[in-house]
Amino acid sequence: MDATLDISILALAVSLVSAVAALGRLRMARYQIKTQNLLQISNFLHQPENRDARHRLRAMKATDLDMDCVSAVCSAFDFAALFVKNELVSEEIFLQYWRPWLLFLRGHLAEVMKKPAFGEMTMHEYYRHFSWLMERAAKME
Repeated sequence: MDATLDISILALAVSLVSAVAALGRLRMARYQIKTQNLLQISNFLHQPENRDARHRLRAMKATDLDMDCVSAVCSAFDFAALFVKNELVSEEIFLQYWRPWLLFLRGHLAEVMKKPAFGEMTMHEYYRHFSWLMERAAKME
């Protein structure tokens, strides 16, 4: 009877160690996926058309914005924000890199984001994920 108890305890210990190891592998796989997603989003935002739209927008006066350019930038960041919001990329790492741009856009687009752009829907409402991301960048220290 004593041997049966020892074997049961040993089997339980082996199961526990296996579960902890599996949890470690799962955490590592999640980290690798988040890193890969971050690289994909970064590549997307650095595509020539997205980069050029940001740079054109930066050169425009806030009172004289090209709405096609504004929409391109907002749309790109709105898509990226979905990944951040759903924790598919590290918010901290994403914002460390993109925060200066997001803060610039937050100020530069402040007035245009309040205007109706799609029927009665404002740009702020339409690009709600991007708006959320700009606010997160503003709160980050």
